[in-house]
Amino acid sequence: MRVFDLIFNVDEVRVGTRSYGNELEMLKYGDLFIIPYSTWKGAFRRTSEVVQSLARKEKSFDSVVEKVRNVLRDPDVSKEFNEKTIFDLTNKIEDELKEVGFAEEAEGVGPIIRDKVVFDRSSREELEEAIVPIVISYLDPLNRLYGSPYFAGALVFSDSVMSNKEVKSGLVNKVSINRATRKSEEQALFVEEVIYPRQVRVRVNMRRVPNSAIELWRSTLRFSIDVGVPIGAGKSKRSWAVLNLKDSLVTEVKLTEQETLKLQKFLA
Repeated sequence: MRVFDLIFNVDEVRVGTRSYGNELEMLKYGDLFIIPYSTWKGAFRRTSEVVQSLARKEKSFDSVVEKVRNVLRDPDVSKEFNEKTIFDLTNKIEDELKEVGFAEEAEGVGPIIRDKVVFDRSSREELEEAIVPIVISYLDPLNRLYGSPYFAGALVFSDSVMSNKEVKSGLVNKVSINRATRKSEEQALFVEEVIYPRQVRVRVNMRRVPNSAIELWRSTLRFSIDVGVPIGAGKSKRSWAVLNLKDSLVTEVKLTEQETLKLQKFLA
């Protein structure tokens, strides 16, 4: 497991919560301002999607679909489902995927299929419709990092917690814009509570994933250094958080030892 201690430079941010009339309050508990884990996960996932669309070498899933279909239609595969035959079937699917360029990514897909698919009530066609989306989702590095409807992702994000004694806050006047007329809305003045933290810390735990997912995470972190990630509330205005390479760390955690390194070594 790896634990990333990431430090972001950010001038101002607001994560919305309750409103009082026309005043939007920053998310907080008592005297603690919060940027929740869900904000970070959403921001990072969107950034990884952009990085993946720009940089990844497309792997065709046509061969994957064909392999799954061939296994399900194989006359030698038992049509009577019990614990043993289900294990045999899912293990055969996993083995077939390893033969078409997904040797590392396919490892562990069998238990996911067994957990999500109802075998004894399904026809071969229904099994195909159920299994193919699970397999394709499992092989995608983006889903391995952030999760999908079929399985949890390898990344676990922390909340960012800041005391009101540590950061300044303020109220900013805003107005809503009508996107059709491009003019300000009548009676649409409002006030946002924002904070000015300068730096924000978020910790990210990474469980074991294939190298393709690790490389996507590395590319995402590099993008966060060079460009940044958008966080906070607002459709067209977000805060821009830029990863501080100098102060960020990563810890490699093993069963009997751990080693903390500068993030730069992980990205090298």
